[in-house]
Amino acid sequence: PLITSSPHDGDSFAEFSPRIALSPWQVGEFSDKYTAVTSYHPNALGNLKSIVSRGLGSLNQSRDLENFKTIDFCGNTIWKAGQELTNEEKEYCFETHWDPYHNEIKRLIKVSKQEGFEKILLWDHHDTGDYDEKTKKRDKKQPGFNRIMPKFIVSNADIACSPEFLRNIQSCIAKEFGLRTNEVEINTIFKGGYIMQHYGDPKNDYGNKVVGIQIEYNRGLIMDQATRIPNKEKLKEFNEKFRKVMEK
Repeated sequence: PLITSSPHDGDSFAEFSPRIALSPWQVGEFSDKYTAVTSYHPNALGNLKSIVSRGLGSLNQSRDLENFKTIDFCGNTIWKAGQELTNEEKEYCFETHWDPYHNEIKRLIKVSKQEGFEKILLWDHHDTGDYDEKTKKRDKKQPGFNRIMPKFIVSNADIACSPEFLRNIQSCIAKEFGLRTNEVEINTIFKGGYIMQHYGDPKNDYGNKVVGIQIEYNRGLIMDQATRIPNKEKLKEFNEKFRKVMEK
């Protein structure tokens, strides 16, 4: 059985939208839009995706008030002066968005055991835009100028699955996408966030063994990064190929 997770797919600031200082472009850069499309599997026990922006609390970080960001990845201030989230509002965001997402992961893990399975695959899906190699910032520049991001990075936080399983996923992705094996990196820039670290830790028992893997791909493979307009055919192709990898 399978759970797919796209914790940063959402880009809405919901009722807090009037208070943000980010431009529409910057709001979009702060999300992993379309990861829920590329990771969807019709036979999964659950296909989970975020509804709101990580600016209202990242679903791939622990439930800690200190994890709420005030600056985005490009150094832009998220909130208008004096309109940052209060601790009470942060707790509201946890209760409204973070708690339901993680409660559903826990519920599905238990369901997998109830249905007679001895383990479940937790597939956590992300994307990253290329960034300026000199400034280390992601921004609206034409692709090709000091911009680097590997095509794929697979990670397991060193505990969520075995090294052999990780290498197998690396090989399967390389084969499906027509890449050299070294074009699918392992535990390099990204090593696995909270979802891998927490649910993939054997010490945390939620009713069944979790085999976890985090996938990070270069968003330039499915969209024009200068406009962030997606290539619909590429989205479909990515989903089909990822589904084949999940089933192997």
